[in-house]
Amino acid sequence: TDAAWLAKTSLPDDQSSGVMRRWANHLAEDAHSLEYAIHISLTLGDFNKVIQLLQTQKRTETASLFARAWEERVDRLGISTGMQIGENVNESVPGGLGVP
Repeated sequence: TDAAWLAKTSLPDDQSSGVMRRWANHLAEDAHSLEYAIHISLTLGDFNKVIQLLQTQKRTETASLFARAWEERVDRLGISTGMQIGENVNESVPGGLGVP
C-alpha cells in the first residue's frame, strides 16, 4: 500500500492511474481484499471493473443498482462516456445483470 500511495502522490496522473489500476487488479485476486479493489476502482472511475468485482462477490443486486444509478447519472448530466452501459455490463458479467 505504501508503494501505491507513493505512486498516487508523486507520479503524473496517467502514470498514477496505471499503478493504481494494477494495484486494484492485484487486490482483486484475494477474496479478502476485494473491497479495497472496489474502492480503488471507484476512485479511478473504472465503473465496469466495480460491477465485475461486485459480481465476483455475488453481490448481483448491488451491481445492478450501481449500473442503473451510473446510467441515470450519465443520462442526467448528458455525459458521453463512449459506452453503452447496459450492453457492456450485461456482456461483461456471466448471465448479465438484468439491467434494462
